[in-house]
Amino acid sequence: MNNEQAVAKAERFHRWYEEDGLKDALQAIRQGYIDGMINTGAKDNEAREKYYTAIRSMDNIEGHILSVIGGGKIADRELKRIEKEYSQSNIFNLRK
Repeated sequence: MNNEQAVAKAERFHRWYEEDGLKDALQAIRQGYIDGMINTGAKDNEAREKYYTAIRSMDNIEGHILSVIGGGKIADRELKRIEKEYSQSNIFNLRK
């Protein structure tokens, strides 16, 4: 994936996460799992382990989404750096 594609993907993920409600949905689901884990019986270790696994899965999913968003920001900075270098080199080439 090139930098332009990474930036476009990051923008889509950012809109999906922040503007389309994915962030809120993930938080609500995670909280439901936490509440479920808290409300298990004292001897129900199996249920707590399942809730714990589900919570960790939610964390991994959200972490991946945030990683894609962050990678797009890095790619965007790199594109801007390249564009700046290119524009400066063109200016210098015109003066020669």
